[in-house]
Amino acid sequence: MTTYRQSTPRGVVSLTGTVVAVDPVNMVITVSVSRANKLAQPYIDQDVFVLTTDTTRFLYREDRNTQVTVISFEEILAGDKVSVLGLSAEDGTWTALRVTKGALMICLTCLP
Repeated sequence: MTTYRQSTPRGVVSLTGTVVAVDPVNMVITVSVSRANKLAQPYIDQDVFVLTTDTTRFLYREDRNTQVTVISFEEILAGDKVSVLGLSAEDGTWTALRVTKGALMICLTCLP
């Protein structure tokens, strides 16, 4: 069994990057991090595991001028550009509250 953990303290994780793998059985996406907030910044240019749950919101936004639409986990594919907002637990797991597909590769709380 794969252990889906990063070595970070508890807190809010915000990052953008490219999906490199999708595990539909465990509902986990692997993201190559491009930009991240302070908590996730040590993982820039690395792959991280992001767990999703039944309460994770999956959204799609084509560009800045279009409305966001709700999508499903199954619509997240390797190669997609995503923005992730989630929580880091004490055990090192990162669980997504929201995953936005097609997101611009920027985030207000992220550092390059």
